[in-house]
Amino acid sequence: FNRNGFSTFFVTSYGEQQLRFVPDLREWTKVIVEENIENNEEFACVSTNKIEKACEDFSVFAEIFDLLKNNSKAFIFQEMVYGHTAEWIEKTGLKPIEYYNKYFNAFYEELEKTNLLDSTLLIITSDHGPRINATERRYYNIPLIFCARDIEHSTNDNFLSHLNFKDILLETISGIRDSSDTKEIFTIGNSGELVYSRISAEQKYIFINNRNLAVHTNTASQEVGQFNKDYQNYLNYFEGIKIKR
Repeated sequence: FNRNGFSTFFVTSYGEQQLRFVPDLREWTKVIVEENIENNEEFACVSTNKIEKACEDFSVFAEIFDLLKNNSKAFIFQEMVYGHTAEWIEKTGLKPIEYYNKYFNAFYEELEKTNLLDSTLLIITSDHGPRINATERRYYNIPLIFCARDIEHSTNDNFLSHLNFKDILLETISGIRDSSDTKEIFTIGNSGELVYSRISAEQKYIFINNRNLAVHTNTASQEVGQFNKDYQNYLNYFEGIKIKR
C-alpha cells in the first residue's frame, strides 16, 4: 500500500501501551492510539488492567472518518477492543456481538451518508477464535468477511490462514488470483496457555502445551517429534529475518 500511493493508518482506542504491539510501527503513515482514557466522559473506558487500558471502539469513530474524507487512497486498520474483559459488559450492558452489530451498522450508515460507500472495502476478521480450549481444532476457526457494493455474494471454504490475507485482498481488489495451495499451518496460542500446533488441510492436528508438554493429536506419535523440530526451524527462520533487518 505504501508503494502504491496509499496513506496507511493503524488506529486503536487502546492507550499508549499498545504501541509495543503495533506491527512494523515505523511503516505506517500514522499510528493513532487513544490518549484521553482517564478523562473521557463521552465513551465507556476501562483502566483497571494496564494491558487492556482503553476506551470503547466508538471513541475513534469520528477520527477514522476524518482520515477517510481527507485521504483519497487510504488503508485503515482498526484494532478493536470491546469485549476483551467482562468490564465492558458491566459498563455498557452490551454483549460483544450486540456492540459490534451496532458498530458495523453505524459505520455502514456513515459511509452511505458521506458518499464513501461505493469506494470503500470493509474487511472484518479476528486474530483468534474463542479461548475456551487451546487444544481444540475448532477454536482456531476465525471469521473473514469482505463487504463492498461491487462484491457478489459468495463463500470460500478453502484451507487458509492469516498468511493468506494479503493474497485474498489482492485478488479481491485486482482480480489477480493466488495459485498457492495451503497444506498446513503452524499456530501459537492462546493468551492463557502457551500451546503451539500444526493443523493440516486434511483435518490432522498436533497441539503441544509448552508449559506441561502435554500432547493432543489425531496423528501418529512419530509425527509429534518431527513437528517439534519443524516448529523450531520455523521460529529460527523468523529470528533470522529480524537479525537481517
